[in-house]
Amino acid sequence: ADIEVALPLTKIIPSSARVKIGLLPEWKTAASLVHHCDPYGNSCLAVTELVSWISSHGFIHSDNKLVRETYLTSEKDMYGKFRLAELLIPIEYNK
Repeated sequence: ADIEVALPLTKIIPSSARVKIGLLPEWKTAASLVHHCDPYGNSCLAVTELVSWISSHGFIHSDNKLVRETYLTSEKDMYGKFRLAELLIPIEYNK
């Protein structure tokens, strides 16, 4: 699986062999779920819950490969506890 990590930058930095700098692609419409999760555990059901909501409300996942999860927790609070996160999945009406 390809995993990308996004961090806000306060200044422009150059890309390197290990790090690519870029902008996240824009999505016209996305479903969002704010939840508490443990990114190091295997029991987070947020993706399953949001995909179920998407299909039950007449939408489809517009790109099955793309999902964004943004942690809404400061870096100092990242380890050893559940953290608040927002899950985003691009959607469109099921035609």
